[in-house]
Amino acid sequence: PIIQPQIASDAVWNAQARLLGFNLNSVYRRGDIIDLRLFWRALAPIAEDWTFFVHVLDAAGQNRLGADAAPGAGSYPTTRWQMGEWIIDEIQIALPVTLASGDYQLEAGFYLSSGARIPVTAAADFGDHLLLARLRIEEAP
Repeated sequence: PIIQPQIASDAVWNAQARLLGFNLNSVYRRGDIIDLRLFWRALAPIAEDWTFFVHVLDAAGQNRLGADAAPGAGSYPTTRWQMGEWIIDEIQIALPVTLASGDYQLEAGFYLSSGARIPVTAAADFGDHLLLARLRIEEAP
């Protein structure tokens, strides 16, 4: 089967990495695992290893939980990405059963070992993170 993103993206980090899109459900239950599949394209060499982050933000924009990981769970750092290459990566976030049900947003981005975030451009927005999608967390059955 052909693997391709369900949701397209035009986000570019530092003119070096483009997020072509991602796969993600929009509704989860408390206790579920968010399984985010990301589709990247390397645009230019990256001299320093970047760490990817995904945060689950509540309605007030507060970070409730998240995950940080080097691409490929550390097995394929950004310094090894080749210009023009497509990279498929996955990151998982376990939703605690104690997480309040409601509406949330996923934000994502990259940062350096110094903690400095990599700038991202997406459509008319420019900043240090990308709002990926809205999520609904429902009560567990």
